[in-house]
Amino acid sequence: MEGEQWQYFAPLGMFLENALMLPHQPQPTKRLDDMLFLRVQEVAMTKGEFEFARTCLRELERLVDGLNPGWRVRPFGSLCNGFAVHGSDLDITCIQDGSDGTNQSALQMLEQVLPAIQSHDKFKVVDVIKAAMVPIVKVNFQNALDVDLSFKNTGPLPNTQLLRAYSELDPPHVRDLVVMVKLWARSVGVCGAANGHLSAYSFTLMAIYFLQVEPTVRMPCLDTELFTGEGSVPKEAKNQWWRCKHGRWDLLFLFFRFFSRNFRWGSEVVS
Repeated sequence: MEGEQWQYFAPLGMFLENALMLPHQPQPTKRLDDMLFLRVQEVAMTKGEFEFARTCLRELERLVDGLNPGWRVRPFGSLCNGFAVHGSDLDITCIQDGSDGTNQSALQMLEQVLPAIQSHDKFKVVDVIKAAMVPIVKVNFQNALDVDLSFKNTGPLPNTQLLRAYSELDPPHVRDLVVMVKLWARSVGVCGAANGHLSAYSFTLMAIYFLQVEPTVRMPCLDTELFTGEGSVPKEAKNQWWRCKHGRWDLLFLFFRFFSRNFRWGSEVVS
């Protein structure tokens, strides 16, 4: 994995560095920034897509509540953390609130939910993964939205809340850099854990980490203990003030230079 990732970061990092060693030309740089801005806007989720995802969530809420009033569904992932793009899927986990006095396993919950989804006219079951550490039912909602429904999978909820806080610190820079990096990773075929590559979530963490450690950026590190996964972004995190002075082109260059020259592959850890 280390060598494979390096072979993609190093050439691009050197290419961008050579490009920026040319005499400074404000107008071409401005045009590059504008092009990146337009590309990010092209892939942005629309209000209609977000509303469609909310409609799907409400349908699953009704379905689950009809099975057991002590169960509820919680969304997480890119559609909630501020880094969604056009075509992003919806990650949802079904959890117990304890009000029904039972403590069923994730697999038992899946077995009860699955027949209800299969008989629902708006959902189509694509795959059922029971043997995984976290059981998942992959479904499609109205032939338009892919949904991963997991069970008792609460771990991602605080992470989603934390990433949301970072995305709101300085959206034109934090969000856009993450989106640009994920677009690049997909375009060169190095994104996707199922294919032995880093996941889109991993590339998000890499972008956040770079923004925190790059000397000319120094995005603040938020206290992870503030994030429980419940509610919106804690007010303590919202009180952080920080603005990035770099444009999109500069940030993208610095990102690739960092991971091609400064990051210690094999010993340094992004988390």
